[in-house]
Amino acid sequence: MAAPGCNATAASLALLPFAAAGAIDPEVVPVTTVVTGASGAGRGTATPLHFAELDANARPYKPAGTHRHLAEIEGNLGRATEQGRWLTTHAAFRPLAVSFTPQLAPMTRGILATCTFRPSGDVGEAELGELARAYYADEPLVHVQEELPEVKAVAGSDRTVIGVRHDARTGLCTAFAVLDNLGKGAAGQAVQGFNVAFGFPETTALELEGRWP
Repeated sequence: MAAPGCNATAASLALLPFAAAGAIDPEVVPVTTVVTGASGAGRGTATPLHFAELDANARPYKPAGTHRHLAEIEGNLGRATEQGRWLTTHAAFRPLAVSFTPQLAPMTRGILATCTFRPSGDVGEAELGELARAYYADEPLVHVQEELPEVKAVAGSDRTVIGVRHDARTGLCTAFAVLDNLGKGAAGQAVQGFNVAFGFPETTALELEGRWP
């Protein structure tokens, strides 16, 4: 059993409903930006993570296809596009190309993924929201809401919150996802996978609510 990295989890969960529904135009590469907290880099000593370097600062890192999580994102979405649900079989699939840029923000924990794509058909915000809600209807740790999600709402929890917007002016759609990179993005999803594999209730030993504020 394996779990994707925290950035890959956030971006994948934001886009999977639309990839599975064939709602992403394959001719236009989705653009994903992930804002992540410093704890995603671990606890090792590194100059860019010193308080004086990180405080009141923000910077991109490993852009232009160089981040190790990109292959996980593209693999998840490619499998979803070709098979409907990405875990149904282990058949061959083609990854769905994504432009991915992570950015380090001055916060301890949390991830905000902003994923913009062109829809393959004439759909609006209501239809997009319904696609996401239907896709995650049986997922107790993924919540789709009308309001735009915020990182603090999931701090200390093992859940993901998703919101969707449609830009009628450009025709582009944007899916947002927030999660705690130390919870749902790491240990939390490992426990969730253990629960599923060994027949325990999926939410056993997991936190369903964030510690707001």
